[in-house]
Amino acid sequence: MTDNKWVQGHRARLKERFDQTLGQGMPDYEILELLLFLAIPRMDVKPLAKDLLENFKSLSKVLSASDEELKAIKGIGPQVAHLFKLLHALNSRLLSFDLKKNSILQNRQQVVDYCRLSIGTQNVEMFVVFYLDSHHHLLHQEVHQKGTVTHATVYPREIIKKALSLGACGLVLVHNHPSGDLTPSQEDIDLTYSMHQIGFPLGISVHDHIIVSDSEYVSFKEKGWF
Repeated sequence: MTDNKWVQGHRARLKERFDQTLGQGMPDYEILELLLFLAIPRMDVKPLAKDLLENFKSLSKVLSASDEELKAIKGIGPQVAHLFKLLHALNSRLLSFDLKKNSILQNRQQVVDYCRLSIGTQNVEMFVVFYLDSHHHLLHQEVHQKGTVTHATVYPREIIKKALSLGACGLVLVHNHPSGDLTPSQEDIDLTYSMHQIGFPLGISVHDHIIVSDSEYVSFKEKGWF
């Protein structure tokens, strides 16, 4: 068993280093250790932090993991799972607030950050639509479809119908690729073109189609694909 005096000393040193740098330069497993300190008071949590990252591959996926996925990791109890869910929900709410107060098109990175957190960590494809007013501010956002690991069925006419009911003038389309390969499929390309063709005569512009993972993104607009 790890000596408790060493554990407390290690925790103190790690906290001090974080306070001095605000986490800059610290590896993800040490940031995860600091979080685990809050839920697990005495034991050495470095091995647990490394196990979590080994299993989920990234810090964002650790924080968005389900209760069932977390329970499969030895050493994870309900307090840790609750802490992770709370942090994930808080971060998502803060990013969502930023989206509502700024022009979506002038702050594409905020859209990317929000979607990487909310759907980029998911194990199935999810398709999100952002409905914008004439000043490119957010009127409404919703998950249009949730599908399988490789596919989510999208209905362009339903999206346009929703846009008309909201009085929206623009759309930003976002979906995730759980595989991590952000190369757009032919279906992704055809969908974007179809949405543009249907919306344009009605005064509804498709401003961008963004594909995200938990750490990266591809923007059709930035790539000049439409």
